[in-house]
Amino acid sequence: MALIDTSKNSILFKYGGVPIASNVVNIEEKISIAPDVKQNDYKELDGELGNTKSYIDDEHTTASFSIKAKLRGNDKTGVAPETAPAIDELLKASGMTGTAGVSDYTYTPNHGTLTPAQAIVYTDGKKRSADGIVCDFKLSGTVGECAIVEFTANGYTDIAEVAEANPTVTLDSESLMIVNKVSAVTVGGTTFNLKSFEFGLNNEIQDIYAVNLAQYERVDFDPKISLTGYRDSADTAWADLASQGLKTIIITLGSGTGKTVTLTIDSAIPLSNNESDDSGKLGISKEYRCLKDGISSHHFELMFS
Repeated sequence: MALIDTSKNSILFKYGGVPIASNVVNIEEKISIAPDVKQNDYKELDGELGNTKSYIDDEHTTASFSIKAKLRGNDKTGVAPETAPAIDELLKASGMTGTAGVSDYTYTPNHGTLTPAQAIVYTDGKKRSADGIVCDFKLSGTVGECAIVEFTANGYTDIAEVAEANPTVTLDSESLMIVNKVSAVTVGGTTFNLKSFEFGLNNEIQDIYAVNLAQYERVDFDPKISLTGYRDSADTAWADLASQGLKTIIITLGSGTGKTVTLTIDSAIPLSNNESDDSGKLGISKEYRCLKDGISSHHFELMFS
């Protein structure tokens, strides 16, 4: 028999519904939904040793997997920058609400109950589905490279896979968001010489399992951002930490209509700083918690424009 080729791998993802071929996600790495079956051990004593037995609850079969992709814009033609990006379903499953503006599509935190999502992974004619999914979200970038979005999906699946041919799909071809010299990064209105950043929602996700119910729910979130780069003589990171002064952080990637992504955090409070030598220059890492802004009432905004 032929071995299974893991390079023939694709994933479909839908928030609040069953995904079809148009719900394909560009993925950075191969994905496998590996079932984690609930198992319990017990004893049945018969006067000798070695009496441990086990049983499974095949209805409590969960899976956790990572969906990683390069960050892209939403409309490189520039005609409809108010269009949702291809990762819209994943962003909603992570706890964001998207809103179309005149010339942008912007995501902010969703404070309500999330609708469970569903994913289908195909690997060389083998199909495995997961439902009841809620995701966590991370956006990171390193100078000279494309920014990366990573979604950690938690859901329910079946033990057995199904034989089904891989679907024919069309991948997203929008502009890549490169972190480079002309990317704009400001902290409190002052340019920061960024080398890398990481923004995470840090969703608190719980497994809800009962009679007639099996799904994951997000019960809270704690968005944070870390920035790493070079410290210059005007940098006030330590004074900001001492005063606990709020800072506005803006990271803009790309340029041009439909080819720009901007992360805005209006109220970032310093949590920690760490300095180190970086090839003879002083490097600094700063971590902030993203608070709800008093004006916008949002912890952050992720805008595609």
